[in-house]
Amino acid sequence: AIFIWRGILHRIFGVVLLVSSAYHVFYIFFQRDGKSWVRDMMFTWKDLVDLGHNHAFLFGMAKERPKFDRFTYAEKLEYWTLWIGNAIIGTTGIILWGESYWSKFVIDLSFLLHNMEAIMALGAISIWHLYTVHFKPGLFPMSWTWIDGKLSAHHMKEEHGALYEKLMAERHRGEGE
Repeated sequence: AIFIWRGILHRIFGVVLLVSSAYHVFYIFFQRDGKSWVRDMMFTWKDLVDLGHNHAFLFGMAKERPKFDRFTYAEKLEYWTLWIGNAIIGTTGIILWGESYWSKFVIDLSFLLHNMEAIMALGAISIWHLYTVHFKPGLFPMSWTWIDGKLSAHHMKEEHGALYEKLMAERHRGEGE
């Protein structure tokens, strides 16, 4: 009986994943904020420079961290790997759900890819994501940004210094008018 419920819940959450992914696609293509989001998520030359600078800082070869903009290179990487992972999990999940329509080779390959992607996603979530959102000093028990969309001035200055400076410059320009 537990295996029946496991399968039902697995399919329900698979559908939730696909529907939420479809909504996100709608958001980034048809909403102004969504277009801004995806534009800011694109990798730039600055991301490569920031990667080198950040590693130099982490190894003690630079005195301060780079000043990140709205999204860091790590956040962009996590976002795009999420899309790749969702595509793999979604496609192989649909194939496995309709296994009677596919050859044994396709089913076996889908099963392998589905499980491997699930293991990689679990690793990324349990190591990278949990640390950066929950256990990073100053954030425990979690970053509230995902709930209210806001960062404290301190957190923004620390984690997204370039964005902080840009917003402060715009604020000062607005006060001068």
